[in-house]
Amino acid sequence: MKKITAFDLIEEASVLNVGVFGFAKSIPLKQFKAEDFSAGPYVGRVLMRHPDGGPVVLMEAMSPMPYPWCVMYRSDAQYFMAKKQALDYCHNRRYTFADTGMPV
Repeated sequence: MKKITAFDLIEEASVLNVGVFGFAKSIPLKQFKAEDFSAGPYVGRVLMRHPDGGPVVLMEAMSPMPYPWCVMYRSDAQYFMAKKQALDYCHNRRYTFADTGMPV
């Protein structure tokens, strides 16, 4: 049986609310923690929102890897050698912190 992830729940809610082309800003991310979005060797550290309202997660590898930081948005993953590089990437794309709504 497939384990249902936080990504699955949000994707399903977005399809029900706004169709397959975007996430609804009304989907409450406050019910989730960054750790809920962990995947493979990566653990969620920071939960953010994309300008379209979808969840973005900054994740950190739990084992030694050349690129230990990952920014995940939908099925797109960008990998970085340093946390600052990952946060700069998020800032340049106008992501906001999910808990405060403040820019990254």
